[in-house]
Amino acid sequence: MLVILPPSETKRTGGEGPPLALDSLMLPSLTPVRRRLVESLRTLCSATSEAGRADALAALGLRPTMAAALDLNAALTSSPTTPALDRYTGVAFDALDAATLPPAARRRLAVGSALWGVVGADDPVPAYRLSGGARVPAEAAGDASTGTGRARAGAADNAGTVTVRSVWGRELTDALTGWRDERRARGDNGAVVDLRSGAYHALGPVPGAVTLRVESRYPDGSRKVVSHFNKHYKGLVARELALREEELPDDPEGTATAEALADVLRGTPRFRDAGFDAEVSGPASVTLTVPAG
Repeated sequence: MLVILPPSETKRTGGEGPPLALDSLMLPSLTPVRRRLVESLRTLCSATSEAGRADALAALGLRPTMAAALDLNAALTSSPTTPALDRYTGVAFDALDAATLPPAARRRLAVGSALWGVVGADDPVPAYRLSGGARVPAEAAGDASTGTGRARAGAADNAGTVTVRSVWGRELTDALTGWRDERRARGDNGAVVDLRSGAYHALGPVPGAVTLRVESRYPDGSRKVVSHFNKHYKGLVARELALREEELPDDPEGTATAEALADVLRGTPRFRDAGFDAEVSGPASVTLTVPAG
């Protein structure tokens, strides 16, 4: 079973691991895409002129006060690494409390990423800044004519950049589907619980993966999608699934997996005591409701 966490824009800097080795990351079939993204991001962020740095900030959707992120990206291949679960910070990772998870629990976890696609919990990665809605130099998309990428005509804008989503194309979906199929071929559990949302989910949706929606429940019975604390609740759910002795059932359509996830969320004492509830809201979708307040 694999639980994919949403990434965080905020990350710890530094680390004690050696520089980035792309072939050490989960889903090695993604190495060519990752390499193009890393090199294009380094080039973009290595600009020394004021205009070049302004263009880099604009492409990445960053404010001028966030210029230090350019230096992180420029040093991607030389800066120290640390395990992915220990690199990311923010509300989801506070709730996950990765430092207290045993190795077996960590092995069930992965993190979505605009730069890496998906990385395993203990994959060593450097600090960086790249969001799912960012743009990168068109070279990152490769050359469709030579089979080294899936660039599409007209994808680049006037600044010569393309969306991160267009760079990934179907690569991430195919890699995750391949991971699941290989697990099943060996008789192992290939269930995927995908806690990514928005732009990060769009980078590589997985057919049959179970998704989670979080809603606030009001006294009058109305509901509203949780925005600010959405990742907090997903971090709690990821922790519960990682620590459970039993994995969720592996159903190719996701139906039985979703039903089992809803049962787990309803039956977890800490969730029940906090007033959480859960229901299957689609063929492979679960909605977690939490008291508004």
